[in-house]
Amino acid sequence: MIENCIDELSGVTQSAAIAVPDERMGEAVGVFIGRAHGSDGKALTAKQIRQHVKDHLSPQSAPEWVFWLGEDGVADDMPKTASGKVKKVSLI
Repeated sequence: MIENCIDELSGVTQSAAIAVPDERMGEAVGVFIGRAHGSDGKALTAKQIRQHVKDHLSPQSAPEWVFWLGEDGVADDMPKTASGKVKKVSLI
């Protein structure tokens, strides 16, 4: 659900939502997002991602953490299985 919502945005090539450990809540939503090449993808911010999810799903589904693929030490690609599915366990 969260991934489908984020993937609707112009400038997003792929996304993967995971649970990130959180001291206060136990877990928080985190998403890894691939930017599309071009200015539209570069213009997206974590704040815009959160607001889009709040508007289309719920405030509880909005990601606390947003990780951009290929930026700030995050790998360029998501790890995938032989069948092409994202290995979310490897993202944590």
